Amino acid sequence: MMDKKGASHADWAVSLGIFLLYILSMLMLIQPGVQPFYKNDELLNVVTENYKNETSFVFYKTPLVIDTIKGDFTPESMEYLVTINAAFPFSGLPNDYAITGEDMVPLENFYIANDWSVVRFKAPITDTPDNKFYIINNKLADGSSKSYLDRGDASPGSGLEISNSDIAPHTPNFTLIIGSTETLQGVSADLLERDVDDGGINCLDADETAHERKYNAIKGQWGFPRSKDFIVLYSNIASAQYNPTDYDSVENPTGNIIPVCRYELPYEQASVVVEEWATRMFVPNEISGEYLGETKPIRMVVWLW
Repeated sequence: MMDKKGASHADWAVSLGIFLLYILSMLMLIQPGVQPFYKNDELLNVVTENYKNETSFVFYKTPLVIDTIKGDFTPESMEYLVTINAAFPFSGLPNDYAITGEDMVPLENFYIANDWSVVRFKAPITDTPDNKFYIINNKLADGSSKSYLDRGDASPGSGLEISNSDIAPHTPNFTLIIGSTETLQGVSADLLERDVDDGGINCLDADETAHERKYNAIKGQWGFPRSKDFIVLYSNIASAQYNPTDYDSVENPTGNIIPVCRYELPYEQASVVVEEWATRMFVPNEISGEYLGETKPIRMVVWLW
């Protein structure tokens, strides 16, 4: 039979064992000083996909071909008021669209009905089967569009009218072909420059506190760990013939390498992974400020460490 002293030693050993197991369990759960492990290729994919998605821009151009050979058309003027009644495959606000000539310059006078039942515009029309025009529109990453300017008068009676209508007293002056819409994809200059506080991803700011806040806001928005860092930028040189370690250009927005969002440069000995790809940047027209399909080649770049 165990005496009292032996029993107390056994109780003490059991208590110590339970205590040590508790401490070990807590250490395993808390893991002090242990940083989460992140795979760079997975994080690179996160940044790359967000960078692409939040700057994407799509430009649409749909040809309208007016064939006067098959209609009751006799050339009488250099310019006509063209009235089209058709089931147009469009929807949305008229100001989200523009009508251009074959040169992609918006016509000076056009009208689009709110329900897309009628389109009118003034333009030169000849006795040919291929008078070509375009209806253009665009879509930003957030689903909105960059609007087009209001144009001049294209109301009935404002010019010598021709129509494709067969409703009396009209006789069709032409036939209409609505061609297949061409879709051009790239990125928007506007979205690359749009500030974080305005819903964009450009986190650069001369104020250090604001700069850090915006950078961390993008990290949170993209689900990017605070312990890691990235830079997103683009190069005005479409080929890979630039020096990606040209940090002076990163500091200088007028150079070939334009930063979009960054906070710090990679520290010495940092293991930097890079992803880059060529694309086109849609730029607004220098005169009207509208997006008319004008582009320039760029190279988008992601650095991560």
